Amino acid sequence: MVESYTNYWRWENAVSPTMCDILLEDRKVLQEVEGCVGDNEILLPSKRITKICWAPQNHWIESVMYNYALYANESAGWGFQVGRPEQVQLGAYDINSFYSWHEDWAPLNKTTVLRKISVVLLLSNPEEFEGGQFEFEDAPVEMKRGTLIAFPSFLRHQVTPVTKGIRYSATCWVNGPRTL
Repeated sequence: MVESYTNYWRWENAVSPTMCDILLEDRKVLQEVEGCVGDNEILLPSKRITKICWAPQNHWIESVMYNYALYANESAGWGFQVGRPEQVQLGAYDINSFYSWHEDWAPLNKTTVLRKISVVLLLSNPEEFEGGQFEFEDAPVEMKRGTLIAFPSFLRHQVTPVTKGIRYSATCWVNGPRTL
């Protein structure tokens, strides 16, 4: 099921439970680090507490998320010039983990590319954790296991603090030239 909203696109069952399990198994062998913020990759516990690791470049989930981003870009009429996606970030939000309000693009950085489209996939069953709600400024987004959302990277969003269990997710960004 695909749902389009003013600012984002949402697909339930974009990835099957079996594929979510495979991705979580793949995650176990990757090096986990503390999630940072900003272009300078700063540890900032007042803004973000998350454990992350990176799927290898060209991992199968990268192409899945990239294709959903391309579909949303065309169907929503965003019209972003886009190129390749970044490596997929696999996040683990355990108790008291969160990522407060932020945008994924970095308009002031000095690179020639800019994050244009963000794609988030929920890997956990919502029954396995409490809190950890993905929200845009105007509303929370209902996500079940395997739900994927795509949105312009300049939209402010957050993940509220997890109060029980662990919330696993995958995030991918599709970059493009700095011109919008």
